[in-house]
Amino acid sequence: MKNKTLSFFLIISIIIAFFACQNSGDKTKGDKNENKAKTEVIENHELVKTESMTIVENADEDVEWDMISRSSVKVKGYKLEDALKLIAHESPAYVNVKGIKTNPRMLITYTPADMWEASEEESRQIVLDSLQKFYDFKIYQEDCEMKVYRLNGYNADKLNPRNDDALGRSGKTVNNIRTFNNYSFDELMNELERDLGSIFINDIENTDKFDFSEINISSENKAMADFSEKYGMSFTESTEPVKMTIVEFK
Repeated sequence: MKNKTLSFFLIISIIIAFFACQNSGDKTKGDKNENKAKTEVIENHELVKTESMTIVENADEDVEWDMISRSSVKVKGYKLEDALKLIAHESPAYVNVKGIKTNPRMLITYTPADMWEASEEESRQIVLDSLQKFYDFKIYQEDCEMKVYRLNGYNADKLNPRNDDALGRSGKTVNNIRTFNNYSFDELMNELERDLGSIFINDIENTDKFDFSEINISSENKAMADFSEKYGMSFTESTEPVKMTIVEFK
């Protein structure tokens, strides 16, 4: 009787151990599948593909921004938040994006049917209207207190105006070191807003064009330090009321 009892408990123990191993294996398998799902890369997702417009999520593109006069919009490789800042306003420093949850890299292009009849504002709005069909956000204006940098002086001995007839601006950036060729002070402030995402305002009444070489644009302070050292340019920093464009995700 004693041997039968021992045999019975031995069989029960083996059965319990077998099911415990099965449950452990299923849990491990589930954990692996869960980790795989979390790390899975989402393939490029075409939202719009027409003759005039392309919108693609998770696009493997080099970063490029281009707004060619009235004719087209091109935003390549920027995250959605930064792309919206570029499109929602002529200067991204005047755009605040709130509540964004997913932020894929984007490829966005738009070319109006008649480039001569289209306006820049109209082109931007058409792209925003298309984006709102896929992303749940609203756009409105709001007065905000923002940090503002004002250019109020320069050294005329260090900064000579261009005396040629070159029409276009040009520039080159290598490792955050930027060169600006054939820029007025107004144009330079606009470019700094795009590069640094901060508000720059020109208070100098001078429309001449200049060249600005090897400016470190990795931060506002480094850029202003280079402008001061190379060209005697001075800036004041203040907090001022600014009308901002708000892009708010629901």
